[in-house]
Amino acid sequence: MSADKNHPAREHIKIIRHLLPDAKVPGLLGPIIDNRIGSPLWRIGDLQILATVQPDTAGTPWYHVSYSLADKTPTHEQTCLVRAAMFKPTAVVVAVFPPVDEYVNLHPFCLHLWQRLTPERLIPDLRIHDLSDLIGPTI
Repeated sequence: MSADKNHPAREHIKIIRHLLPDAKVPGLLGPIIDNRIGSPLWRIGDLQILATVQPDTAGTPWYHVSYSLADKTPTHEQTCLVRAAMFKPTAVVVAVFPPVDEYVNLHPFCLHLWQRLTPERLIPDLRIHDLSDLIGPTI
């Protein structure tokens, strides 16, 4: 299953290594290059994890991590494990729900996480320090 040392996916691995957290998640195996898909592949137990760096249609670079199980959708806990294994703790990571006509579904039990690789923050700072303005006076 492992590819030769000149495989194009090796360039992805070099880039992705800089995006991975310093602390390793127990049980994380990889990367290997799966010749069937031509991408770097990691595993945590039964979870299969693929990671790539790719531009969107506007040319903005994104770190894309897809993860799946063979026979069911990963749980929230497994999503958190993938997030911890594949992204630095300071990264803004999102799951995207595009318009239905833009869905791409190549695997029925696959989920995706994305990190924008430009300095602009993708989402607003959602921390709220004082909830009283939102909920009003309490009884």
